[in-house]
Amino acid sequence: MPRYFLHIRDRDGFTEDAEGAEFEGLAQAVAAAIVGARDILAEQIEEGRPLDGDRIEICDEGGALVETVRFADIVEIKPSFRRY
Repeated sequence: MPRYFLHIRDRDGFTEDAEGAEFEGLAQAVAAAIVGARDILAEQIEEGRPLDGDRIEICDEGGALVETVRFADIVEIKPSFRRY
C-alpha cells in the first residue's frame, strides 16, 4: 500500500508528518485528512482561534504534493443567532 504524509500548515507555521501512514489510495488519505482537520478545527473553535488559511498538505512517498485539504472547504459556518 502507498504511504502518504499529512503535513499541517497553519498560522503558526508547518508541522511535518515525518512517519506518514499507509492508505489504500489517495481517496483514503484525503478522508483521513478531513477527519484530522475537523478535530483540529474543533480545538481551534474551543480556543477562539481564527480558522482561516489552515490546511493539510498530502504528499506521496516521493515528497510530491498530491492534494490539499483546506479547513475552510470542509465546514460551513452559518450564523447561529440573531441580534435584536
